[in-house]
Amino acid sequence: MQTETGIQVDWLDEPQCIRMVWGHRVDERDVKLAFTEIQTLLNGVLEPRCVLVDLTNEPNMPLSATVHNALMGPYRHPKLRNWLIIESKPNRVAHVVEKFLSGATGRQNVLWFKSEDEALTAASQGVLS
Repeated sequence: MQTETGIQVDWLDEPQCIRMVWGHRVDERDVKLAFTEIQTLLNGVLEPRCVLVDLTNEPNMPLSATVHNALMGPYRHPKLRNWLIIESKPNRVAHVVEKFLSGATGRQNVLWFKSEDEALTAASQGVLS
């Protein structure tokens, strides 16, 4: 899914997970809206769900807004299973965010993939924690 600006959040049916696609240009408002949307979707499910995060558009990631909105929103949500992060090449800011959030919460629920197919295969085969 190609997007230039903003962050798109939608629902995947098979396997059931939330997909978050970062555009190339993202601002703090985009981050807040996207994490609020994920929080709302998680509030509406009965079973824990994964969040697939597509960073293949090589987004700029506003560091403080990303950390704050993830931490105050879905990162600690009881219905969040795993973050499945897709990157075509390493996104330094995403790795810093992950280290900070896992250190702050003690949750080790982030997995890294090279493609959406790889991430969805892992999710559908039940190999996630």
